[in-house]
Amino acid sequence: MKISRTVVPSLFTTLNIFCGFLSIIYTSQGQFSIAAWLIILAAVFDSLDGIMARITHSSSQFGVELDSLADVVSFGVAPSFIVYQVYLYTIEPWGIIIAALPVVLGAIRLARFNVQLVGFDKDYFKDCQFRCRQ
Repeated sequence: MKISRTVVPSLFTTLNIFCGFLSIIYTSQGQFSIAAWLIILAAVFDSLDGIMARITHSSSQFGVELDSLADVVSFGVAPSFIVYQVYLYTIEPWGIIIAALPVVLGAIRLARFNVQLVGFDKDYFKDCQFRCRQ
């Protein structure tokens, strides 16, 4: 069985999202240090998937979308859940609203970026519409 080069970046993206999921599991068990380290590991896998996509010349729309979904889980949901479980649970209902902000805003940011993406080259992000006029 031969593995296509296009699968390699997606494997790293899958490891990214798996680390995000594990972080949520460990957070729910009160093991916040392990959960935080898993987010850092997810960041490593997130970097590697981009590097591997460039090396193998295997960028695709599927890869872009999968990467964005993984980023929402690993860098939106997981950190927000840690923050909520560590402190914000004490200030219901505001704690839920505050904890949800990184998830909601991160998802909006990634969706906007994906819509504006031309081709698959993600060398830089457009920070702000006000500063980045086209």
